[in-house]
Amino acid sequence: MELGKAAAELISKKFPPPVKLEFEKVYYPYLLMNKKRYAGLLWTRPDKWDKMDSKVCLVGLVDSECLCVCVCSVERIVTSLRTITHM
Repeated sequence: MELGKAAAELISKKFPPPVKLEFEKVYYPYLLMNKKRYAGLLWTRPDKWDKMDSKVCLVGLVDSECLCVCVCSVERIVTSLRTITHM
C-alpha cells in the first residue's frame, strides 16, 4: 500500500493542477482468470481487508455453469486465507 501511495504522489507531481492521482484500493491475493473475470480480497486500509470482490462477465450460456463453479470455489479458497493480516 505504501508503494501505491508513493506512486500516486510521484505521478501527481508530474502533472499540472488540478490533476491529482489518489490511492484507492489494492487486491491481494488477486486471481485474474480472463478479461473481466477476476476474484480477490479488496483492501482500502492496511490492517484488514474490506471484502471479497469478484467480477464475472458471462458472454454465453455455454460456460456460465462451469465459470460459476470456478468462481465460487476461488471465493471460498481466498476467503479461507485467514493468515493474511497485512501486506
